[in-house]
Amino acid sequence: MKNVFRSLLIFGMLSILFSCGSRKNTPASDITSGKEKDFKDKYFSAAKHKVLGEYDKAVADFLDALKHKPESHETMYEIASTKAMMGNFHDAIYWAEKALKTNKTYNYWYSKQLADLYNQSGDFLKSAAVYENMLKNDENREELYIELGNQYINMGDFKSATTWFEKYLDKFGLEPEGANVLVRLYAELGKPEKGIEWVEKLVAQYPDEIEHKVLLADLLLENNQIEKGKEILYSILSLKPNNGFAAKSLASIYKKEGKPDSNQYYLQMAFNDYEVSVDWKLFVVSGFFPQIKTDEKTQKLALQLTQSLVDVHNTNDKAYLAQGDVFHAVGQIENARKSLQKATSINPADIEFWRKLLSLDDEAKNNEWLAEDSENALEYFPNQAFLYIVNSFANYKIKNYEKAIETAQSGLEIAILKNDKTDLLATIADSYYDQKKFSDCFATYDEILEINPNDHLALNNYAYYLSEQNERLDKALEMIEKAIKLSPSRPTYVDTKGWVLFQMQKYSEAEVALKLAFEQLKQDEEVKNHYVACLRKLNKNAEADSIEASYQKQTN
Repeated sequence: MKNVFRSLLIFGMLSILFSCGSRKNTPASDITSGKEKDFKDKYFSAAKHKVLGEYDKAVADFLDALKHKPESHETMYEIASTKAMMGNFHDAIYWAEKALKTNKTYNYWYSKQLADLYNQSGDFLKSAAVYENMLKNDENREELYIELGNQYINMGDFKSATTWFEKYLDKFGLEPEGANVLVRLYAELGKPEKGIEWVEKLVAQYPDEIEHKVLLADLLLENNQIEKGKEILYSILSLKPNNGFAAKSLASIYKKEGKPDSNQYYLQMAFNDYEVSVDWKLFVVSGFFPQIKTDEKTQKLALQLTQSLVDVHNTNDKAYLAQGDVFHAVGQIENARKSLQKATSINPADIEFWRKLLSLDDEAKNNEWLAEDSENALEYFPNQAFLYIVNSFANYKIKNYEKAIETAQSGLEIAILKNDKTDLLATIADSYYDQKKFSDCFATYDEILEINPNDHLALNNYAYYLSEQNERLDKALEMIEKAIKLSPSRPTYVDTKGWVLFQMQKYSEAEVALKLAFEQLKQDEEVKNHYVACLRKLNKNAEADSIEASYQKQTN
């Protein structure tokens, strides 16, 4: 009604504006007095500013209007409303109180405005007082009982709140929402049996409503009336077989009683019911993870229930995520990927789903998967540099070099961070190298080092490629020594240094570095080959033969 009143004011303003054009034909007796006209002009101007969101101008014009008509409680009401829109509750309350006091008769909207403002400012006691006064004038308005009860809840006065909610139900009839509020209030007061009484009344009044019976059963269970609760739940299942809510409660009972077969039976029934919330089902599934890797029965149940979850909620992305997590936990990586792909197909706009999928691909060390899934992700997130990095690298690993270079170059167009740029350039450089485009590779690594001279990975790779091509070995040695200084704990860098020294024919120095690398990476064939080659150059063939034999034995 408040909005209607405002609209009428605007309509009235327009009427007056249109009538101005024919004023010369209006009889003098109908012309509004100057004072009243000034009031209306300011009032309607204020109303226009308010509608346009020009609140400061609206308040100024409303205040000017009051100068012409100080007793206008309608104007005071509008000032209060405008001040509230501006977030100035202190002034809003002042004008709302003034409007209520100035108006000599009961006005629902004025009182409601003041009660709401008290509530918004946290003065729940004053808000309750206004609602109580409103009920003296308007005892048949249902919402006032609810609002009054809510103010007492806000104050933490649950006893007074129960009084008003009970008055509401007694006067207007029993309904579920009010009964549920009383259940919570009596629980707070330590009198759960009183709440149970109200739900029993609700069940008696609506005997065909299953949800009320489930609520009653759950309340009984919470208050250790187990057998009585079971009786109600079984009665529900006799009326409505496979009811998921009753099954859910029975599953909880049998879990507490240590009866796993009965627990699993009713869990399955609950999971098969679409009406039972996905969130509850996800909560149940999350409880399996502490034992899922070590207990076969838990694995079987988790797989079974998550299959039901996606069968019943086949358009819910979170259901497939949960199934994917279970598959992953039990080691079924390919199935986990399929579930995650389904989740991304349902909700492709959530980048976290894609991150999870790509992380799984990476964990599986399957670069074909990684290339495919990152390509699909790029369709939805073309401005995410990390996706270009992942996709270009995956294509490089599967020897799709042209695609790797193309994707990395596209990523460079949107990359902002230095690390993103160097990662993309590194893939381009490595792709060039594997295509035997050595000059392009080296030029790209020069570009990387211009961006970040301390990129130790680039320094290592560049040095290694130069050593392989037996080019600029002094520069290669300088770069790898810098890389080792920047990141001294990487044995692969020590191997690169040894190989650079080997290519420089400094075999004794090379042996020291290559031996150190080999001792830390004995399973790495390339590191082993470098060390053996150096030993043979030093005529230490027996030692080289021993290492080769030992390596063959370990790898076979």
